Amino acid sequence: MCYCPAQMEEITVNLHNHSVISDGTGNYYEIAQAGLNAKIDVLIITDHNVVVRGKDSYYYREGNKLLLLIGEEINDPIGVPGNHLIILNSSREYASAASDPQTVIDSVNKERGITILAHPFENAKKQLHMKSFPWSDWNVHDFSGLEIYNFMSQFKCGVTNFFSLPNHYLRPINFQMGADENTLAKWDELLCMGYRVSGFAGSDSHRFQKKIGPKTFKIFDYELTCRALNNHVYIPKPLVGDVEEDKKVIYAALRNGCFFVGADMITSTAGKSSILTLLRQGELEQALDMLPDSGGVITHLKSRYHNLEKEKNKGLISQENYQLAWSTISNSLLEILEKRDFLHQPFLNKIGMYEEGYEKATI
Repeated sequence: MCYCPAQMEEITVNLHNHSVISDGTGNYYEIAQAGLNAKIDVLIITDHNVVVRGKDSYYYREGNKLLLLIGEEINDPIGVPGNHLIILNSSREYASAASDPQTVIDSVNKERGITILAHPFENAKKQLHMKSFPWSDWNVHDFSGLEIYNFMSQFKCGVTNFFSLPNHYLRPINFQMGADENTLAKWDELLCMGYRVSGFAGSDSHRFQKKIGPKTFKIFDYELTCRALNNHVYIPKPLVGDVEEDKKVIYAALRNGCFFVGADMITSTAGKSSILTLLRQGELEQALDMLPDSGGVITHLKSRYHNLEKEKNKGLISQENYQLAWSTISNSLLEILEKRDFLHQPFLNKIGMYEEGYEKATI
């Protein structure tokens, strides 16, 4: 169950990181220290086709704590390139079954685990010798979500020529200006078909190293990716410092879609997600601005509010009647969103949902 953010704790979860166990260059301790530097709450490592048991652990420093969790990213190394599947909260190792992702998804679901299609529309420029690993098996179903925003994919797809490569490397904010449009379109399609699918953010961090002469350059350090792109997760109570108990709470929230994606490199998005939170704080105008003009009751309420403000500014309405009308609009919007079980749906982060698609997805 996912409740109103006003009644919950918000934590920052950084997902999809690689260590020396596969093709990353940092060990668990180094990656955890990077997360502590970035002041995130949870960091999840998902190495390729391998999962190390017994390494879920809290790291502490100077009054701060970070929970390091271990998942897995599987793919078939001898099959079609791509179809990378992130697996969280599973007691099994699935690399040997990577050629049959639907079987893996079904098995993970039985454990109440999480499956995420990684960088599903990655499309790097071949002339720059960057490999792409998109998702191609769209016959799969019942997966938990897909990465709508992947740091490394945005970089690879954003570099259009060799001249733009140094600029993107030195100023990564240049290519972190929005989620992938193709993935968003696919997400909309899935939601309108009635699938409960969440949109996740993934760092896909490796801290690549490149030696040029006597100097070794670290490309996109773990701390940078921890600060760049995160999942802001709502949990019913603060983390208590117990690995197993906190892990259950975090994974339940992720599975239920109780989170939003934040491009934190651009600006901190902590605490800025929820329309319901804004409404409960009396920020009606901001809440309405976050909803799309998609016709229907939402557009009607927006129109009523703007007309009300015009009447107030022209002195055509008393303060008492203004407050009454304002409260009516606010309460109507609140009732609509709560009736739709807005925060229980796996696209809390998709604030600008289409009303028609939302109705179909909540059946």
